Amino acid sequence: MVEDNFLDTSATYTIYMNPIESVNATTKIVKQAGCDMIICLSHLGVKYEDNKVSDEVLAKNCYDIDLIIGGLTHRFLANHANTPIRMVATLW
Repeated sequence: MVEDNFLDTSATYTIYMNPIESVNATTKIVKQAGCDMIICLSHLGVKYEDNKVSDEVLAKNCYDIDLIIGGLTHRFLANHANTPIRMVATLW
C-alpha cells in the first residue's frame, strides 16, 4: 500500500550553488583535515563560449584540485596546457 503523500514533492527542491565557491570551500576543509590529493569528478563540461562555469573555468579558479575528471563532454583532450590542473574528459 502506498501512502497518500508518497508522490508529494512540495518539500523537495534543488539549490544550485556556485561551483567555484563550493569547491574552494570544500577543498580548504579537506586540505586542513590532511588530504594530500584532491580529485574532482565533474559534470560541468570542458569549455563553453560564454561565461558558463566549465571544467576549464573550475581549473583556473580552484587551486587545490589536483585532477579534474569530467563526464559531460565526451571528447579527447589532446592538449590542454593552458590550465594549471590536469583535466581528463571521459570517453563513452
